[in-house]
Amino acid sequence: MSKTGSILDATRISDGEMVILKRVTISVHPFEREIAEYFSSKELKMNPRNHCVPIYAVLEPPGDPDDILLVMPLLRLF
Repeated sequence: MSKTGSILDATRISDGEMVILKRVTISVHPFEREIAEYFSSKELKMNPRNHCVPIYAVLEPPGDPDDILLVMPLLRLF
């Protein structure tokens, strides 16, 4: 995977839903997590003007503290 960001499709084990895992390098995009979580907050995700993709979870894989994985719904088959 490229160090500047990558996406990968996956299946969520809990319910079998297809999701996207987006790897974000914090040193390159230091505010992406906070922005994504802000627009996925309870107050804003109910706003009909909010068209941002919701974040289901943020994973912090072991081994590289500079990377996180944003778990988002699969919006389109590719």
